[in-house]
Amino acid sequence: KGLDAKNGFSDRNSYLFDIGLTNADYFWYRRLDAQKPLRHIEGPCGQSFHERLLLPNHGRDASALYDYIVEFYNNLPDILIFMHGHGAQAYHTNCEAIFARTVYYYRAYVNKNVLRCKGKSVLDHMMTLTSRSTTTINYTHTWFGNNEFRLSKRNTDKNSCKDFIGAKWGHVFKYRDFYSNDSCCASFIITSDRIQRYPLEFWEDMLHLVRDPTTDDDVFSRICFEFLLATLFYDEVDFTIDQVSVFYNEADSLIHGKLRNENSTGPDKRVVDRMKSCLICRNK
Repeated sequence: KGLDAKNGFSDRNSYLFDIGLTNADYFWYRRLDAQKPLRHIEGPCGQSFHERLLLPNHGRDASALYDYIVEFYNNLPDILIFMHGHGAQAYHTNCEAIFARTVYYYRAYVNKNVLRCKGKSVLDHMMTLTSRSTTTINYTHTWFGNNEFRLSKRNTDKNSCKDFIGAKWGHVFKYRDFYSNDSCCASFIITSDRIQRYPLEFWEDMLHLVRDPTTDDDVFSRICFEFLLATLFYDEVDFTIDQVSVFYNEADSLIHGKLRNENSTGPDKRVVDRMKSCLICRNK
């Protein structure tokens, strides 16, 4: 059954259960109403919803991700999907991207990595859920894990990130261009081994930084988060833009069929049907 706001899971996001991620755990971070009890709700197909209270209300989306990593560092799932609290209701993503790419990645994992492009698997790629919020078929992806569109940022902001991380953890970026991959609007799918490239203490430091009310929330919880993730979780496999495009076209063809992939047999009716609940919520 769908979950409503009074049960602790907003109507705007209950469609996530319809993606069909069997046995998945969803963690929802709430920043208000500290007096209210935390909810745990069982969904269909072994899916479970867990609510967490994250105070103080400082640190934006970064604090939610870092808090999750710190709590589960020694017991991470094989696959991690991270989304903003608004889910598909935003200018930088949509129902099609969230459903098609999540299902595509999930099937690659379940089917033992059979989805490959010239010997390379989508599981070797950090897949973004960022996409222009439009129903137009020929939209352009704003980020593949490379900087197709570079967003301008103040040099002082960039240097603040470098100074903080470089002072103690600069060695973990030894072989990476600190800002080689710019992106906004962090929503993505990764394998959890990327998180464990870094020790638990690193993530504890990052969590402390963004939750500190004396720090600049825009700089350290946005610039040092959204524009740093592609560097933190970089692909160890070298992909060309054409190879990565194959993954996104195959994924999006689950909704758009041959319009996204000429080799597609057509939209996947199961995925299209499941997505309807998301479209209903988005159009309210």
